[in-house]
Amino acid sequence: PPPPPPPPPVFHAEDVNRDLDSSLVGSEMCIRDRIGSLANVQGDLPRALTAMEQALATREKIFSDVRNFENLLELLGAQLVLAKVRFQQGETDVGIEMLTVAADEIRKQAAANQSSDRTQQAKAMFDAELATMLLYTGQTERAGELFQGSVDTLRALLDQDPDNSYLQDELEEALYGRIVAGRKSGAADDDSLAEQLLALRRQAVKLDSTNIGDQLRLLVALARCGQIAEANELIAPLREAIDESDPLNYDLTCGYAMLAAAREVSKEELDGIPSAESYRESGIQSLQGLLAGGFYRPTDLKLDPDLDGIRNTEAFQQILKDNEKP
Repeated sequence: PPPPPPPPPVFHAEDVNRDLDSSLVGSEMCIRDRIGSLANVQGDLPRALTAMEQALATREKIFSDVRNFENLLELLGAQLVLAKVRFQQGETDVGIEMLTVAADEIRKQAAANQSSDRTQQAKAMFDAELATMLLYTGQTERAGELFQGSVDTLRALLDQDPDNSYLQDELEEALYGRIVAGRKSGAADDDSLAEQLLALRRQAVKLDSTNIGDQLRLLVALARCGQIAEANELIAPLREAIDESDPLNYDLTCGYAMLAAAREVSKEELDGIPSAESYRESGIQSLQGLLAGGFYRPTDLKLDPDLDGIRNTEAFQQILKDNEKP
């Protein structure tokens, strides 16, 4: 048999800096764009799987021909997205294994290039993506550790580049994951994490009040942090602005689910705020419209902690049964 291919090399600072001088400047952004595109796939995961398998094969060939840091990062980015597709299809163990391998390689590059912001940023992103998968599958302690590591890395990077909106977005996601992992593991709430998350998301909405995505992220954070009244002010206009079949409606459904859970345990007197049952009904209606438009990500529906507030209802379980695909 032919000899196995050599392992990917570790690229040191001079290689990284040379490769980053031009075409790699936006490489991580391209990876995130692909992930964002995947989120907009309305249930057509088989097509997404085919496309990403083809993309990965192309990236492997390119890296085999020219083994530099840029091509390695693009290869690992394709592995990340393919792992997410498999995970969403229900192959959770396969997705975790694939992403673990990619994240380990990124960590190796980051350890060898501690002065390279790009490698540290990539490490934070990959660790947060892996942490999300572990959180979904009940590995909350390890998920919390990875999220916290991402938070620490991104905070350090933002200290050097405080106006970097991409780093701010990544920090928001890592903070959110850290909060959820802590609560799922039964740890005491760290109010400073919630304060920083809400400050970042409120600032994003303030900078661009027309951005529906930013408003949805603020809604989800407010609901998760128990800020019921402020979240309730956001949710009605968002429901009017978002088409039922729009994938953004998934975040709206999560908002309703978390508001239902928060309303259930809240001891505050909240005049004019809907009941937990009303939020649950709205969440179910929102989910039904989303699925009717073709959206179907079975792992999200079955495991996303943001849907816990409606998942155990008879209506939600019937939705899962009605929409289950072979």
